[in-house]
Amino acid sequence: MSVGFSELRAEYRSGGLHLSATVLIAGFNPLKLVSPADDALLALGSSWNYIFEGGPLPWRPEPASFYQEGDSSSHVVKVWPAGRDGSDRHILRVVCREPGVQMFTVRVG
Repeated sequence: MSVGFSELRAEYRSGGLHLSATVLIAGFNPLKLVSPADDALLALGSSWNYIFEGGPLPWRPEPASFYQEGDSSSHVVKVWPAGRDGSDRHILRVVCREPGVQMFTVRVG
């Protein structure tokens, strides 16, 4: 399967009976971290754009429902979407607000 969208339509006709159904199928590469290649070390008050590649693209019938989010379980860092670069790359900006070690969650869909 390749990356993109395909529409599948099935039809059944018998006598006067006509049944049909259509479904939209999406294919995408797994979401993976591109930059930084490893852990990032941020100074207090500094930021870094984390770049992820792959994952779902905007849904063709409803592109406004697309989202990319970052979430941190503490106040050590703040995470928010910084955009897309027009391809399948997702950019999240992370700002260090307190000293500490922090992991964050990324959701794209």
